[in-house]
Amino acid sequence: MKKKVSDVEKEGALERLPYSLQIEIHSETKFKKLAQAVLRAVHRPVELADTNPIVVPDANGSPKLEIIQLDDKYLTDTLRTDKAVDERIDYIKQKYAPANVPTGTLVELPDYRNKQLRLKDPKSAIREGLTLTGRISQFLVPEHESPNYTHRNTKAVADLLRMMGYRYRPFYRYDKRRTLPEQLDILAFYVFQLNKSRSVPFLASVVKAAVMLTLSSSLHDFHKPAIGT
Repeated sequence: MKKKVSDVEKEGALERLPYSLQIEIHSETKFKKLAQAVLRAVHRPVELADTNPIVVPDANGSPKLEIIQLDDKYLTDTLRTDKAVDERIDYIKQKYAPANVPTGTLVELPDYRNKQLRLKDPKSAIREGLTLTGRISQFLVPEHESPNYTHRNTKAVADLLRMMGYRYRPFYRYDKRRTLPEQLDILAFYVFQLNKSRSVPFLASVVKAAVMLTLSSSLHDFHKPAIGT
């Protein structure tokens, strides 16, 4: 039976990370609410959301987590021309300096799933632009468009932190009762099937990838060869 995660493990998860985190939040009206959701997720007092800047220190007083508000209306502006995707990506690369610590960006964006709006959706351009600056992105719809807003933003924050390496327990924990070594690197191989579309059925592809988790490194390595190799 899987052992339940203890309160001590939850409260110490942020401290055990071998690196600092930075969370950027783009929301016109709900920055504080989303900042509180981040603080709850890492088991820190939500009152820190009233401070400026919002910094969670480690045991030595050094910044362990910083939460930053992004005020950039053009970032989430609707795409208006055929060239708008490339223009938005170029804008993001010029506007935002490369991240020097693991950085995640929460972006509040209207629901563009309506067929008439889908081509104007800037989400893919924002995601690619932020990726090129070293940022992981997660998207939310505004509160007035989401009947389960609190649940959705809690889940979005948890997903973003998980992608940044935050977890209650490490991938591998040494157990002296076992024969496995104290230090163990993990290598995993994946094969992804890229589904073909109805319009271009011959473009189905397989992408191979390898993920390396090393205890001696603060980050996980992801390797993907070019499609077709």
